[in-house]
Amino acid sequence: MLERHFRSLKAIDRIKAQWLGPQIERYAQFLDELHTSNSTVRQHVRALGHFNDFVIGRGATCLDDLPDHVDAFVEHWQAGHGRWCKSAQDRAAVVAQSRVPVERMLSLAVPGYTRPSNRPAMPFSTSVPGFFPFLLKEKGLRQTSIHNYTFTLRPFDSYLAQAGISLDKLTPACITEFINDRAKTLHKSGMLNTAGALRVFLRYLHREGIIANDLVRSVPRGRVYRQAPFRAPSAGRTSSDCWPASTAAATWVNATMPS
Repeated sequence: MLERHFRSLKAIDRIKAQWLGPQIERYAQFLDELHTSNSTVRQHVRALGHFNDFVIGRGATCLDDLPDHVDAFVEHWQAGHGRWCKSAQDRAAVVAQSRVPVERMLSLAVPGYTRPSNRPAMPFSTSVPGFFPFLLKEKGLRQTSIHNYTFTLRPFDSYLAQAGISLDKLTPACITEFINDRAKTLHKSGMLNTAGALRVFLRYLHREGIIANDLVRSVPRGRVYRQAPFRAPSAGRTSSDCWPASTAAATWVNATMPS
């Protein structure tokens, strides 16, 4: 596989002769299967060559030791390659040049190793762990649809956590307040998605006995909140006068909502 990306036979032999040569070659094959560009494969292989020399210098003797050296290697790489950085985005790019290939290679080479994730947890992953498997297995939704549920339910999870409301204490008033709050920032399509996801989620909670009452009717059907229209300032009015006087910057509008 290395022959596809390096013309020099000496360079290929040098990579294969490294302590991590077999693991690097396997990783290059993995990148090929993902149809990764030549430039990216070469960059990753070179970074892994530096990682090979770094861990040997630190006394690593077996693959299981390698995860303990990742953070130190990233710092070492950043010190040597990040002097040009002027922003947090620049520094993040330099960090990724070292961390991404190393962690991906370790995922293939070290049994049980998984890359640390910076992604936020799925909404209600602790309180309702069966909901997203339900969407996938029982409702047969695709990953794109499940992503939409994640996007729309995460604010609801955060709202309940900040308000200190557990699911078994959920009331129609709580749901209405959340919808009103979301209507301040979302437009029609976003509110339609939010209402639809809430109805499915509440129906599941009632089915599983997590909530005693069926609260699906608390979510409006056939109409949806949207932001009140903004009126441009004119003579004699300030920008604050351009919004409705009511505290809720949302109004009811007629809309056809899916079941």
